[in-house]
Amino acid sequence: MKKKKNSKKTIIISAIMAVILVVAIFVGVTTLRPRSQEDKIKHPKPGDKLEFKSEGEFEEFKKNAEKNGQKVIMEEGKPNGK
Repeated sequence: MKKKKNSKKTIIISAIMAVILVVAIFVGVTTLRPRSQEDKIKHPKPGDKLEFKSEGEFEEFKKNAEKNGQKVIMEEGKPNGK
């Protein structure tokens, strides 16, 4: 029996499919991972609930947000949902 030789076209198609698979897995992992509190403060999205350790940290965040043309709405949170 003769061994079938892979053509260049088949090898190229296989390589392209492998690259697409790796990129798809990477994108899926990075978009589905939960965002940390630090990440939310650095890159906020509308509707994020943020917790600050100090009043100064909040003021700095608010100043940076207003400088970037974003609106900050502050609501006093209730600890442990009480």
